[in-house]
Amino acid sequence: MPFARRTTLLALPALLLARPGWAQARLDELRGRLTEDTAESFGRFVSDHLDQTISLRLAVAAGLATEDAGRLRLSLDRPERMQITFFGGYAAQAAAVAVDSVYRVRSDGMQMGILIYGLDPLPEAEARQARQSVRPIMLG
Repeated sequence: MPFARRTTLLALPALLLARPGWAQARLDELRGRLTEDTAESFGRFVSDHLDQTISLRLAVAAGLATEDAGRLRLSLDRPERMQITFFGGYAAQAAAVAVDSVYRVRSDGMQMGILIYGLDPLPEAEARQARQSVRPIMLG
């Protein structure tokens, strides 16, 4: 086989993978109603996606989270003691809080034995782009 042809054949897989959007990873999108019964699954989802981008489409049951200074805080005892803070991407409604955004999950360390996670919403244009390819996961 001529050298030029062999080089071209070896480079072909790399060229295919380099195409923008060709092998774009699917974004995990958690959907459903966040209640006392599903809180443990939600906490596990967040901790499993540390330093990753996630999409959330949730209805948070009234009384489960508290809003303070433009932040929504959720305290969980299972799967381990943790506090999850949403820094945007939510809207308070009569019977629940609607969470509908794409977030970057970060760790804010540990305080008095409680793991602290922060969910930073992506800018709207980036979120729209990220949601073009999602893998839906039902909460529960």
